[in-house]
Amino acid sequence: MRVLVVEDEVFLAEMIAEGLRRDALAVDVALDGVEALRRLRFVPYDAKPFAYAELLARVLALGRRVLPAAPPLLERAGVALDTARRTAHRDGQPLPLSRKEFGVLESLMRANGAPVSVEDLIEQVWDEHIGYGSTAVRVTMSKLRANLGDPPAVVTVPGVGYGMAGPC
Repeated sequence: MRVLVVEDEVFLAEMIAEGLRRDALAVDVALDGVEALRRLRFVPYDAKPFAYAELLARVLALGRRVLPAAPPLLERAGVALDTARRTAHRDGQPLPLSRKEFGVLESLMRANGAPVSVEDLIEQVWDEHIGYGSTAVRVTMSKLRANLGDPPAVVTVPGVGYGMAGPC
């Protein structure tokens, strides 16, 4: 989920953004209304929140509304992803995934076998501070593939992006 925080107090804006990032949301910050309006023309944000406990609850609720309903357990290629508990298993064995690895795997599994572009992965899993976007995706993808083990569960789709291998 991608969130735009609009706040003119730099310290407060960064604290809100950092808190949301800790909870695995992609966050951009605008320090005034003009900057917010400029960003809104180019980026489809899912929410503009405030008051952290309520903020987090509202942002997550909005995310549930804008995302198509998906089962809490996604399965494909021997991988089981429990989105409610944020756990992942391969052939019954737990996978020690970082937040970004989990986010990438969730995006790939929600695509239900369709390829996902690097740009879509960046939009869904990272925020504007990613810098060198495709490099971060490649590094995360490499770590994810290592954690998933063999046979490969994630495949590269030349000229398109990445996808999940095998049947559901």
